[in-house]
Amino acid sequence: MNKFKIILLLFVLLSISLTANASDSYAKRKAVQTASEVAQFNSAMDRGKEYGYNSEGLAKYFALGMPDTTTSGSVLKTKYYGDWTFTGDGSCSQIGKCFIAITLKNGEKFTIPLIKDSEGYIVVK
Repeated sequence: MNKFKIILLLFVLLSISLTANASDSYAKRKAVQTASEVAQFNSAMDRGKEYGYNSEGLAKYFALGMPDTTTSGSVLKTKYYGDWTFTGDGSCSQIGKCFIAITLKNGEKFTIPLIKDSEGYIVVK
């Protein structure tokens, strides 16, 4: 009987761990999807280019299409997807020069590369 309880406990702990990792992956996918949708929306609405391509300008650009956020300099604090810190070199004409460094609420960190398209809008790569 004790072996059964131990195995059951291990199974429950493993299930919780897998569920937590699935949630983390979901939050990451949703953050990337949100960034991509905001960039597409701003392009379709012909807005945001006036902010430029430096770190603070990129934060303002993405804040346009994201409700429930606050912006402080180059940091955008989101309600669901943690803190987004923008880095922009002023032109965003090369991959790696402009990106979003995201820290999810669970502490996971990752980056999303950005680049300017031929019309001057930001695109998620």
